[in-house]
Amino acid sequence: MKKKDAKKRLEELRKELKDGNMSWYELSELQNLTEYIEDDDVELLQWAGVPEGMTGKEWAKKERENMIEIFPLDKNGDNFKI
Repeated sequence: MKKKDAKKRLEELRKELKDGNMSWYELSELQNLTEYIEDDDVELLQWAGVPEGMTGKEWAKKERENMIEIFPLDKNGDNFKI
């Protein structure tokens, strides 16, 4: 996703939060956009579940490192044939 598009979507999600209309899907979407949340945007960082003292970028990187690889890749970056 382009940064500009992500920023626009974050503002749409902020409105949903303030209106009390955020769905579980939108909350998950917010968590997936943490790398685009400004460091001083405490409101969105808290709702995204980013631990205090971490930036959205740091949290996104840590989450990517902890992901389970469901479709392992070979040395060329292609999915293994099962």
